[in-house]
Amino acid sequence: LDVINRDTRPGSVNDRIVKLKEVYDLVGVPQMEEDERRFLPVGGEQVTAIIAAAGFEKQLLPLIEDKPKCLLDVKGKTILERQISRLNECNIKEIALVRGYRKEAITLPNIRYYDNDQYEQTGELHSLFCAESEMKGRCLLLYGDIIFDAAVLEKLLKSPADITLVVDLAWNDLKGDGSPQVHLKPDLVALQDPPGKSSTLRYVTPEEPIRVRKIGQHLPHDMAHGEFIGLAMFSENGIEQFRRAYREATHKYKSKGFHEAGSFIRASLTDMIQELIDTGHDVHCVTIFKGWMEVDSFEEYQKAWAQLRQ
Repeated sequence: LDVINRDTRPGSVNDRIVKLKEVYDLVGVPQMEEDERRFLPVGGEQVTAIIAAAGFEKQLLPLIEDKPKCLLDVKGKTILERQISRLNECNIKEIALVRGYRKEAITLPNIRYYDNDQYEQTGELHSLFCAESEMKGRCLLLYGDIIFDAAVLEKLLKSPADITLVVDLAWNDLKGDGSPQVHLKPDLVALQDPPGKSSTLRYVTPEEPIRVRKIGQHLPHDMAHGEFIGLAMFSENGIEQFRRAYREATHKYKSKGFHEAGSFIRASLTDMIQELIDTGHDVHCVTIFKGWMEVDSFEEYQKAWAQLRQ
């Protein structure tokens, strides 16, 4: 202002004015835009996460005598706290959780709770639909016993498909003793156009979603290309397809088995995914090479403690 007063010309201070781009750089606007591109789903819609955490796993006793397995501590944080942190890092703040076994122990704030008091007689599909009122807009469905890297969730959020699963191509890799690294009950997946079989190609997983042909625990191992990790994304259209197919299946399979489940009430999420495929809906996946773990047994709990850095 002093210079303008002396020279009486606004242009006399042009060389002293900081360009708007430099101001944006200084306050971090480019970084915020980059974070939006990395973390927000296609279209930037709000995402609601629904966590299925009602179940009871006998093989984890006595670790879960007084709490559900999502509250198992792994190096100072529970599995659930790790999931919430990952979701928040990717700007997912709308979170619902379905409780069952030892439900009173789960009391984290900023979560909408739904209870499946029939958790012993029902499967995870029934648990998820205890929170059906949350199934609108873009939705993320996940199991309550998985721990995953941020990059896994980021890749899923970028999928443009209506229904997208996360599939690990490393499901059958060998452990140090030469035995397969297979989970107790892996949800195996057969793909329409699987990536190359060489180890080098598997590390560089495709960015574009791949069509899923078959999914289930009974899928022959020689037909499987990967393992569904328990993380799935539905667009607004995709979640409506999911809900509609569920309602139709409720009547169609009311008194008989449903894919791999002995009864519809005990159906898993993968049973419903296979029903979608069989009724002509497109189901895709993004592929990863490791970057996650499941805590479904004492051995897997030990592995989580050994492998997580913090």
